[in-house]
Amino acid sequence: MTTRLDTSNSKAHHSPSTVQRLFDWTLDLDGDIYGDERERLRWYEGIAISTSFQWIAIPCVLAYAIRMQGTSIYELVSGAYQVPLVGAFVPLVFGLYWQRATTQGALCAVVLGLGVWLLFIATPVLSQAFPQQLAGVLAALLGMVAGSLLPQWATNYKGHVHHYEGSLS
Repeated sequence: MTTRLDTSNSKAHHSPSTVQRLFDWTLDLDGDIYGDERERLRWYEGIAISTSFQWIAIPCVLAYAIRMQGTSIYELVSGAYQVPLVGAFVPLVFGLYWQRATTQGALCAVVLGLGVWLLFIATPVLSQAFPQQLAGVLAALLGMVAGSLLPQWATNYKGHVHHYEGSLS
């Protein structure tokens, strides 16, 4: 049994493809299928944003692939873990185990950690003198401690952990 997509105003038995939705949307002059103009514009904006993102993302991915051609998988994997190490590890650990950790400290840790790490990557002399990842982690430590202990300019967000019955015994 084959299913035929009905392009009239009645409901189809299965969800239409994106091409079919676009076709119906362009022919839906009275607004029966997609409702009011705001809903139609929201759907159109989603398509426009995803298309714009593709024009940015695809050349970046291609340039990265060309640049990394011939690089070993070990180097690619170690490179992928550098950003979370210098940007997220220190705020995560301090947020879990240090009572005085604040949102401002976490923000300072991320900015300083990534900033120093990028500075060391961009400057070959610094890279040869000191490891990039270690410099980023040490800068993140400094940013976390200093940002948490200095006067607060950022709102401190401390979430409450909800425990379920039976989870704590």
